[in-house]
Amino acid sequence: MIARRGVLKAGAVGLGTLMLPSGLAAMAQAGLVLVDPAVPRAERWLARLQVAAAQRVPIERDLVRQWRSGLRDRVAGGKPVLALVAWDKALILHGLAREERLRVQQWRTGRGAFVVALG
Repeated sequence: MIARRGVLKAGAVGLGTLMLPSGLAAMAQAGLVLVDPAVPRAERWLARLQVAAAQRVPIERDLVRQWRSGLRDRVAGGKPVLALVAWDKALILHGLAREERLRVQQWRTGRGAFVVALG
């Protein structure tokens, strides 16, 4: 017997994935996901993308220092990377990735929250 709650939950996850830009959910499955703790509802987004804990990398207050002390190498490793960040970190991350000649795309997900795809 199928529970109503299970059907609703599966439908919500499926609908949430469809509402994301094309390929975004698949990218989250493939690589790292950088998470800004300042983003409201970050856990809800991560659950929607079905991101494993091993894929999550918390973004520190000083993103530039974190980038230059090893995050750059992890991002440039070849697998696609997503970042769920506030607007200010999206701007910084975009600039840092462009310095490394990485392809960057970004989408606004809500109030002050952005998804940045690096590849």
